[in-house]
Amino acid sequence: ASKIAESGSIKASTDGALGAGTYLTAKPPRSRSDRLLANNYGAAAAARDSSKVDAYVRVDAKCIKAENGRAATGRDVWKVNGDVDLADAAAKIGARATSKRKR
Repeated sequence: ASKIAESGSIKASTDGALGAGTYLTAKPPRSRSDRLLANNYGAAAAARDSSKVDAYVRVDAKCIKAENGRAATGRDVWKVNGDVDLADAAAKIGARATSKRKR
């Protein structure tokens, strides 16, 4: 999350289940780490370190244009075409309290 904060944006992935773009979820930070990993990475979740969900970036949904990917992925996934500018998205960055969550 510190690199995202320093850059001022979330950089788009070049690939993903819905193609290139910035991937987001509406799942709250209080969700269990294993559930966030499964939601965010699908079948590849087992290969991901739980540190991938130690922090979050909350964006205001009214400030972005996102495509709902639930029908295509079966998961709570949203895609924005291109990068997400933190200021434009009224974003807030935080650390999850992971000590009580299953990793």
